[in-house]
Amino acid sequence: MTAQLGAITIVVGAALAAAPSAQADTAATAETEQHAILGDEAQPAGWDRTISVGQGRGACPVHYVCIWTGTNFTGSGIGFTGSIARGDAVSWFNTVWQDHVYSAFNNTLTVPITFFNIYGSTWTPIGSLNPGTWVASGWVNSDKADGMGYV
Repeated sequence: MTAQLGAITIVVGAALAAAPSAQADTAATAETEQHAILGDEAQPAGWDRTISVGQGRGACPVHYVCIWTGTNFTGSGIGFTGSIARGDAVSWFNTVWQDHVYSAFNNTLTVPITFFNIYGSTWTPIGSLNPGTWVASGWVNSDKADGMGYV
């Protein structure tokens, strides 16, 4: 399902999905393997790469936004990156991260990120991270984070 929230185009579904033009040719790469694990053969426009990230804030590469299911950068971790423009958003609805983002690190150099609670086609902002900032032990409503975007 695609919804429009102001200037944000949102792609929501059981798997992360994208416009075909946003898909990168990633044959035999770690990203391709990660896509197979997540069951998300494509990514939303702008967020064209995901990687599995290990434990600790240091596991999040430069230019990525990483989220973990545990506090202090533990649990299942995933990193998102791409050619992100204002209005690009991504949902992890119906994945292990839905309503379970307890630590996050915005390791981008210039992109402030807003986290959202998604209910139907409504995306409600619940927190933000400026470039280079993180949260290690959740924030108010972090147990409701279903997606993020550059607004």
